[in-house]
Amino acid sequence: MEDITPDYAAYMRWAPAEWRYESFGDSYFAEINRDLTAASLGSSEDPALHSDRLINAMIDALAHLRAERAQLLAGVMLFVTISDSEAAPAVERRSVHRLNPPTLAGEFGLPLG
Repeated sequence: MEDITPDYAAYMRWAPAEWRYESFGDSYFAEINRDLTAASLGSSEDPALHSDRLINAMIDALAHLRAERAQLLAGVMLFVTISDSEAAPAVERRSVHRLNPPTLAGEFGLPLG
């Protein structure tokens, strides 16, 4: 059996593609996914700017959730990620810092900062 490196262990814990219920409940998001896809494809805005605005909106939504349900989410890590993107680690770090208390954020397993 191979030794599991800390980086690989962090990947297995935090990469949504490795989660048992990764796509559970996708049907609840079908309508908003269609709307976001249409807005993205129909936009004359720079795709990078559009993507950054979308990521900020997701972070803001989770920040609102954290504020509204702080007690229930006390031990829950919140973060935003992007599947199959080189930008994912930066997005994850940015959202982890914004959405979680420092002690919880430190458990994320990525080099933060």
